[in-house]
Amino acid sequence: MAGHGFFKDGMKSVLLVLLFVLSLWSPFLAVPDEALSEDEPPTVALSGPFAQTSGYGHDLAGGTIDVDGLVQVTVREESMLDMWTSEMLNLSFGEHHGTPDMKMTRHDKTHLCWSTEEGSVRTAIYRPGQVWTVSLVDTVASSNRSDLVDCALGVTKNELQRVLYADDGDLKMGRYAIQSQTYYDGPRWHTRTIMENVHPTHLALDITPGGLEWGLMRTASGALHQVNFSGAYWTSYLLDAGPVGEAFNLEIDDEGVAHVLYSRTTTGDVILLRVDGMEHDRRVLLQDDDLADALGMDLDANNIEQVVSVSEQASSFSLNLIRSLAGQDTGRVDPNPSQAV
Repeated sequence: MAGHGFFKDGMKSVLLVLLFVLSLWSPFLAVPDEALSEDEPPTVALSGPFAQTSGYGHDLAGGTIDVDGLVQVTVREESMLDMWTSEMLNLSFGEHHGTPDMKMTRHDKTHLCWSTEEGSVRTAIYRPGQVWTVSLVDTVASSNRSDLVDCALGVTKNELQRVLYADDGDLKMGRYAIQSQTYYDGPRWHTRTIMENVHPTHLALDITPGGLEWGLMRTASGALHQVNFSGAYWTSYLLDAGPVGEAFNLEIDDEGVAHVLYSRTTTGDVILLRVDGMEHDRRVLLQDDDLADALGMDLDANNIEQVVSVSEQASSFSLNLIRSLAGQDTGRVDPNPSQAV
């Protein structure tokens, strides 16, 4: 009986060893049903009518459109389309408005303000596919087209509008406020005169990270002034006695620094001014005898200004792109241009 038990135990040991050896060799013995090729992309399930297996493209890929005189052409997924559409948003009956100021905020909401020769100062809110809403801020002294002062618009983080505008020689401010302890009589426009007999000609406005108004005012003498609300009262500072050009730009970054771009008409200087509290950093970016009164500025992700100016001669004009090389030693920007236009 003992010998028979020893034999059974020996067979179990052999079977266990055999199973262990077969498990080690199983990857080499298995035959795949279909060989995979690295040259062929894997099949991706389509999630919509315009989805592409490459993972690249846009919503129009695979569809057909009419563009540039072509009728019902198929859009390839790698296509780059530069398409513009025009839509009438407002029709003013009996009013002649100037140039609107516009701000775009989150969710594609567009805010606008405009002044009219008849004295109406209005704002509007529009989101594509939704209702165009217009409101009257104030009614001021009438003017003609030559001396109409366009209003300037700012929008707070909670989508409330602020408007800086002129009333004859005075400077006024309008705030749309909802009901609160400060504004107890319900949501409406609240206006006030903040400066008298200053004769503004051009305005700009932005909102600080703290939700306060910070603006620029060019007066009839050509001087450029800072106009801002401290939270308790309005203050004004002379930034440049001028004469400065009618075109200037204002951007306030997330640190509360105001970036101001303007020009001096007598010298052809393009000047960048950074205002951080009471500290002013002024730089001449360009000197151009053919400088036209047209400037553009925006901030990149590092709050560094990217600037464009215009040079105009008798029969031609050119654009001057001015960029900062700050951070080139850390790889932020390559000082060598990759393309020349």
